[in-house]
Amino acid sequence: MGLIRKLMIVSLIATSSSALAKLQPQPYITQSGLEVTPFLSLGYRYNDNITQSGEQLEGSDIVSFKPELNIHAERGANRYQAYYRIDVAEYLQSSIDDYVDHRAGVSAQLIPAERHSVNVDYRFRYLHEDRGSGLSEGIGEQLTQLLYVRSNDLGLLYAYGGEQSRGGLEFKLGWGDKVYTRLEQLSRYRNWQERRFASKFLYRAHPAAQLFVQWRLAQRRYQHLAATQESRDNDNHYLFFGVSWEVSGSTSGEIKLGYEDKQFDSQRKGYNGFSWEASLNYLPRDHSKLTLTTSQTAEDPDQSGDFVEQMLYRVEWQHYWRDRLMSRLSYSYLDQQYSGVERDDQRDRVVLSLSYQLRRWLLISSGWRWEDKQSSRAGIGYTQNQYFLSINGTL
Repeated sequence: MGLIRKLMIVSLIATSSSALAKLQPQPYITQSGLEVTPFLSLGYRYNDNITQSGEQLEGSDIVSFKPELNIHAERGANRYQAYYRIDVAEYLQSSIDDYVDHRAGVSAQLIPAERHSVNVDYRFRYLHEDRGSGLSEGIGEQLTQLLYVRSNDLGLLYAYGGEQSRGGLEFKLGWGDKVYTRLEQLSRYRNWQERRFASKFLYRAHPAAQLFVQWRLAQRRYQHLAATQESRDNDNHYLFFGVSWEVSGSTSGEIKLGYEDKQFDSQRKGYNGFSWEASLNYLPRDHSKLTLTTSQTAEDPDQSGDFVEQMLYRVEWQHYWRDRLMSRLSYSYLDQQYSGVERDDQRDRVVLSLSYQLRRWLLISSGWRWEDKQSSRAGIGYTQNQYFLSINGTL
């Protein structure tokens, strides 16, 4: 760990500059007007508990390579974006955990007429699950290969109303799926497809604030059913009343309070009750920002149980010590209460990071992440520390 400490010290050396502590890319512009921006991140981290085990702790050094390509174009009032990112990691003491993740997406924002807009968004993911998380929670050290998840998300949003309109309407259609691609005999029972519907009415009560009513529906259908289990197919309804605001240079946020109703197509116990989602940003000074996030929802469990009622609380402090030097400190608490099984989990997480901008196009980041999970079920709890350093570049 001596080398890591030295590298962290190097990343904190600051000099005076008018630049901010973040990458400032200058895209390559083609003759047709496409803006092409490549990114590259080289990273090192040490994880002292790679299987998230409470007893058999196994640590490893990890090196990573993350290239990314972004493409942006504008045609009149319409905007188009596309990206692709690959994340390659090698565990020096545990080749089982080596992974290659893929992320890609395209989106279009179309303005066919005044006060009318259409957004189309598609995202593809092919990601690994760390041993000891997701389906392998509590048995990570028993796996001899990683699980991979392939997912697709497609969304279509129509909005009516201008930025200064008194009222506005939004309608959204979506579809998504999740498919495990390894250990199919175990994992296929968690493969699903989902149809999504949403609508929103907005009313501008103040130049800096909007009131709204939002309705959402997610219809999830699982692709396989074990002979000894009840169906997990469910419809999840949300009805929220909320407010969003943005006061320049001071505060912004959104608060949604409402009701969630989750019902199954079987004898599984459903959920209906109070739900909320909230995010608040406060800037006490120009160089400092405080963010508070909280939510309560009922989610499908990765393993056993009917649903998981989870409450999340998170606070983050971001501060610019110099123009080129920025720190982030966050704490989150997640409480998960399972229905259908005797299980109650609590997770605490702390993340501290420091970023220093060497050049407009070059950024060094380093930090530490601590996580502690407690559970009423044996074998689920663990403590984990990760130390990381990355070099990030662009054009």
